[in-house]
Amino acid sequence: MCGIAGILALPGHEHPTVPTLSRMNDTIAHRGPDDDGIYVDGPVGLAFRRLAILDLSAAGHQPMVSNDGAHVLIFNGEIFNFVELREELTALGHRFTSSGDSAVLMAAYRQWGVQCVEKFVGMFAFCMYDRQKHTIFLARDRFGVKPLFLLRTQRGVVFGSELKAVRASGYWSGRLNDARFASMLVHQRTDLLPESNDSFLDGVVQLPPAHTLEIAFDGAETLRRYWSLPDRTGETPRDPVGEFGRLFDDAMRLRMRADVPVGVMLSGGMDSSSIACEMARLVGAPASRPAPLHAFCYESEDFDESVQLADTVAQTGVEVHRYNPDPQAVWAEFARAIWHHDEPIHSASVLMGFGLYRLAAQHGVRVVLGGQGADETIGGYGYLFDHLLVSHLLAGRAGALWSNAGALADDGALSRGALLSRTIRKVRAHFLSGSAQYRSTAAARRLAEASGWPYVN
Repeated sequence: MCGIAGILALPGHEHPTVPTLSRMNDTIAHRGPDDDGIYVDGPVGLAFRRLAILDLSAAGHQPMVSNDGAHVLIFNGEIFNFVELREELTALGHRFTSSGDSAVLMAAYRQWGVQCVEKFVGMFAFCMYDRQKHTIFLARDRFGVKPLFLLRTQRGVVFGSELKAVRASGYWSGRLNDARFASMLVHQRTDLLPESNDSFLDGVVQLPPAHTLEIAFDGAETLRRYWSLPDRTGETPRDPVGEFGRLFDDAMRLRMRADVPVGVMLSGGMDSSSIACEMARLVGAPASRPAPLHAFCYESEDFDESVQLADTVAQTGVEVHRYNPDPQAVWAEFARAIWHHDEPIHSASVLMGFGLYRLAAQHGVRVVLGGQGADETIGGYGYLFDHLLVSHLLAGRAGALWSNAGALADDGALSRGALLSRTIRKVRAHFLSGSAQYRSTAAARRLAEASGWPYVN
């Protein structure tokens, strides 16, 4: 997982100190139990927590400083195509003392500058301190898998992998984002909130996915979008199933690269089952495997998927570890899960995931692949299309609203009338969340207190 945090002090203000960076780093210690580091140079302070996945040696230590001292890197995530990039960079004259992806990221920046992100296939959030240009360069992966929170103040810019680290800097005002809580009150699900880079802390935002931000010592900023989803309207692959299969196989091959065991979060669904089957194919038959292939499963009588699971286990030969918790034990972990999650949660699935990941850690598995996000990639849950219908209604596109509601009704369980009725309710919620009544501090604080959220003063 790893975690990063940092401060860029603006001219005329106090420079970051080791105690401040240490305090920020301590809040994200759970993200990196293997190593930590702090780097302070004038107005720049960087902190890092490491979970070792690639190159487990000291050569992977961060903050990573280039041989000439001109660049300093802190990096959370993984560059999946680092092997191919290392070969390309080696041909260009770069030399590597580390076998990991962090050293490749460092070399890529030195070779291609801020355009290096266009070369990366991976999930990442990183900061590169360029001592020659007097800038810090922040970047986030294409879909925002890895978090990167930002706070801009008159004193300076603070960033971190979690809200806790930003809060610990001493730069945050202490105010909650009432409007964000108001939206949560009326929409009731975090994944149905209007698209925004805002957080639940006033003034703290996320660097948008597929964006980079270069900040000079004088505070001048350059925000750049380096990627957007290509427009494929009207294009149909000759063999869509085969093309998807090839992309899936390649994605799995890259994500299996690790110097530690890789496991799978397995359910009865097609997403995680497909992942387990492809993992088994890549590592070979059970008898030839150097170590077992571990799978972690949640069991519940209310959601019995034992038949599907049994089929996958028989096909793959995975070693299954089952999680069937006592409800009281799960509820006892609620406050702790909220603290780690850093925002209110709307589903018990977060608590189940909390237990499953702990189970994986207990079995020495540090990397797990799962089907999270697969549903959205291949069509998504029906309620996610509410965003489309709401946008049509708000824009007055009656024809598009009618036709899209009809298409969704044909593919789903709801009628067109039911979809339109739900859309109207969503639009009402949209306007309600902006009203003074629901944006009141009292309403926000009631929700925060009820959720056990840790940032209520």
